[in-house]
Amino acid sequence: MGRAPRSLTTRGGFGRPTFYERYIMTPQEVRAARYALGMTQDQLANALRMGCDGKRAVRRWEAGDRSISGPASVAIEFMLVAADCIKTGKGVFADYQPENGN
Repeated sequence: MGRAPRSLTTRGGFGRPTFYERYIMTPQEVRAARYALGMTQDQLANALRMGCDGKRAVRRWEAGDRSISGPASVAIEFMLVAADCIKTGKGVFADYQPENGN
């Protein structure tokens, strides 16, 4: 995972990564995840229920202009796991069938 802004990494000089540094996706990881899911920026924003300005937020995450939120990062990782389970036929989502064939 990438480096967080300096203001979020100060931990009293212990040199250990913060929670933010360990678990928040980098701009490159957001873009790679979106490509792996086969989604456009607009589709990812809609999947995350981000509202009318969601595409702009996704674009800013990928450009590195804005840090992705923890919940959005977790949701994207969950989507990747679910997609992999469906594709491989293994795991808790292996038998998932979309409603109406979508």
